[in-house]
Amino acid sequence: MPIEKPKYPDGEVKFKDTSINGYTSMTIENGEIVAIKGDKYVIELHKGMGVELEGDIFGYVPSGHKDGEKVTITSFKEPFAGGITDHIIEVTGGGKKGMVKPGNIKNRTVSAPTTITKDGRMQIVHTLET
Repeated sequence: MPIEKPKYPDGEVKFKDTSINGYTSMTIENGEIVAIKGDKYVIELHKGMGVELEGDIFGYVPSGHKDGEKVTITSFKEPFAGGITDHIIEVTGGGKKGMVKPGNIKNRTVSAPTTITKDGRMQIVHTLET
């Protein structure tokens, strides 16, 4: 049985002709998307990260979770590939699993308290417990 070659090599891959809420690339490790990155105004989101969800003006969150609910990022999908829209972040919490877009992540912008890591990346100082 032949071994399936990963779609992308390890490293950073730019989204194809798009930016989603300031996010422009994905980080690949062992053929899996493990993080998304963007311009200098958004923080890196990575698999296993605890986040708080933010609904639209009506409080709607597409994953079925509630506005303000704390969840964990479990995976990412490539945007606009194979029927995927801009809902590229899979989250779990409160017994639910669903897809959201980066705009549904609260405090994803640099206005949140941040620090610079040793490798030059910006990250939020506090972490959310789920």
